[in-house]
Amino acid sequence: MLPTDTQKNTVYAFTQRLGDVEPEVLALALAGHFVKAPITRARVTVDQYGWTRLAPHSFARGDAENSARAPWCTTATPVPSSRAAYATSS
Repeated sequence: MLPTDTQKNTVYAFTQRLGDVEPEVLALALAGHFVKAPITRARVTVDQYGWTRLAPHSFARGDAENSARAPWCTTATPVPSSRAAYATSS
């Protein structure tokens, strides 16, 4: 189990490093990051939400616009670099 802030900071670091990639690629890269002994497999789900501005400093979250789940990632799972590579690995 990881603290919420550790999870959040890891996601921020990966999104900055990977740049503009598909949600599936991000999910698989994150899962691969956490598969180290004694962890043998991981799966990450990424949900994308829209936000509506209510006032200058407040927002309301909308419904999920996009949801992506990486397949089970193990120590032998290659991390794809594109959506096409992801589709062939699932």
